[in-house]
Amino acid sequence: MYIISYDSELPLQNFFSKMGEHSYSLYLFNSFYVYLILIGLGIYNYIHVIMTVLLFPLFYYFCVIAEKGFSRKNLIKEVKAWGHA
Repeated sequence: MYIISYDSELPLQNFFSKMGEHSYSLYLFNSFYVYLILIGLGIYNYIHVIMTVLLFPLFYYFCVIAEKGFSRKNLIKEVKAWGHA
């Protein structure tokens, strides 16, 4: 019987765990991201795929900023700050 060891990390485990933290915003904005690239290029071919992959880090950071900015934790902090102002 094979026992899985939790002491060692799987390949790309950190990468996928960070992606999982922001999966909701990635899901929400994915179609908008692809649509912007299609509109920007005006054509659909291999260049579209290359641009989608190359611009993904910018899209990911946008999603991170959007999710952190609109998280429930930050919104509650802002509402509490308004009450003390």
